Amino acid sequence: MRLLRSVPLAPLALLVLALGLSSCVTVESDEGARPGADVVLELEIERRVAEIPYMHGVELVSNLERLAAIGQPAVSKLVKALHSDDQLSRASACWVLGVIGDRQNIPAVRELLDDRETVVRYQAAASLVELGDNAGFPVLVDGLSDPSLQARYKCFETLRDVTGQDFGYEHDGAPTVRNQAIVRWQEWLDGWRASAL
Repeated sequence: MRLLRSVPLAPLALLVLALGLSSCVTVESDEGARPGADVVLELEIERRVAEIPYMHGVELVSNLERLAAIGQPAVSKLVKALHSDDQLSRASACWVLGVIGDRQNIPAVRELLDDRETVVRYQAAASLVELGDNAGFPVLVDGLSDPSLQARYKCFETLRDVTGQDFGYEHDGAPTVRNQAIVRWQEWLDGWRASAL
């Protein structure tokens, strides 16, 4: 009991009051007021989205996976990142929104099918087909002819994963072999368009 008397009551009462008040803090966001417990998460999301342009490799992947794991609370910041001047931010936001899997984000991602940067267009298309929106297929089939080996790989891997087809396409194959397979992919796309009518 003597230990309790050695602690002045006024500072102890202030500490208890401060802890109680900290749980009452709110943060204004696009969705309105949110309880103080979300403040730390909100700040983490903002930091992670803001750092995307400065990250590469494993660090970037880890950051994006964390945003995807956060899920719905990160969506509003990711949708804003779709309009960033930085192409990596736009492409990364598309990827995360695709992984989160909420079809309500389809209209925002669709806007990037006409992005000035091919890497952003291809990622938007990949995210759309993964979300179940067929609007990405034409962009991905066109990407099979891209001069960039990495771009062709991205487009092909997405098409193969979603459709289960490969039509003999090899992203690193000889141009003549690749072109023959691209014709088959184009025929598939034409058939898909006809069946969608």
